[in-house]
Amino acid sequence: MKDITNTMRAPTNATNIVKLNTNITVPASAMLATDMLASLIDTAIEMDKQIKAQEAAHKAIRDKIKVIIGDFETVIDKFGKRIATYNWIKGTESVDRDALRTHFADVYEVVKKVGAPTRRLELK
Repeated sequence: MKDITNTMRAPTNATNIVKLNTNITVPASAMLATDMLASLIDTAIEMDKQIKAQEAAHKAIRDKIKVIIGDFETVIDKFGKRIATYNWIKGTESVDRDALRTHFADVYEVVKKVGAPTRRLELK
């Protein structure tokens, strides 16, 4: 578990200050919150690993099903119920943004959309 207590900043109106082995001080409540946060991060990382393993197994099973279905489009169970389809779908159409930006920069600037900034949580 990565120790993050030395990187926390204390609020300016902190009470119950605990001195760490560095020059940084944090409130006692932050120490407890830090331990809880570190535990939650460890749990999330472990769950991420399990999810990736499950996704890989799921993909392998789906790939086997596709091979077995082959050229057929529908799978019917022994009761006549459709339980799977494997159909062709129309390919998506999109605009080549790089070509548009290169050859029609003025048009690109008029039509481009910029999304709102977001935050991304990365667990190490």
